Amino acid sequence: MHLLEMSNELIESASRIEATLRGDELSGRLGIGCFASLGPTLIPSLFAHFRDNYPEVKLRLRTGAHDELEALLESGEIELAIGYGLHATDTLDTEDLYEDRMHVILPHGHRLAAQEVVRPEQLMRETLILLDTPPSSENVRLYFAAHGLVSKPRFRFQDFEVVRSLVARGIGYSVVVQHPASDVSYEGLGIVARPLDPTPAPVPVSCAWVDGRALTPPALEARRALRVLAPPSKLWWSHSNQIEVQA
Repeated sequence: MHLLEMSNELIESASRIEATLRGDELSGRLGIGCFASLGPTLIPSLFAHFRDNYPEVKLRLRTGAHDELEALLESGEIELAIGYGLHATDTLDTEDLYEDRMHVILPHGHRLAAQEVVRPEQLMRETLILLDTPPSSENVRLYFAAHGLVSKPRFRFQDFEVVRSLVARGIGYSVVVQHPASDVSYEGLGIVARPLDPTPAPVPVSCAWVDGRALTPPALEARRALRVLAPPSKLWWSHSNQIEVQA
């Protein structure tokens, strides 16, 4: 553990101990922002944690793209933001929670679904349904471009489940990071997830807050809980030929 991380841990532990010694229970409001497709993975367990341990804390969730989350942080409407590849800046501090990779999703029964891995050139004659929210859309473009290919989306949507449902209907394929536990769409149709080869670089899932702005006790507890509640990294399989993507 780095010295800075150890210092942060000590500060957060001291804050919790001080509150305990005063007999204080965590209370108040906590605004949290989350990248839309990440919400179903992290937010339910975080809400359950506060319900079971700190019921006096009132949680408020906002979802949006990176620029929206950063604006909400700077305005003070939320204290914490969770997203793919949130980076530390002059105004934001971040902490990585876990890592994932881009992969391709295909309808059940598709000819490429029978393969263990899918190469990008095999997708060039297929219909691309793009999850058109940053940084996902740019990551997809950069991955194909790194192999001398041009991705040409036929359809663009900002809703992750709409993309999955269209894939399940056989309308096309998509390249995404999020991998839900269920491999069926809302309609109950099958979706097959396959790794890409060459392997894309891992994309971190991070928590961000305004640098230099003191976090409230509920926000400190949320940061601690997220470290514990974050799912294991799903990096598919290791490969030496990794492609840098913008996250």
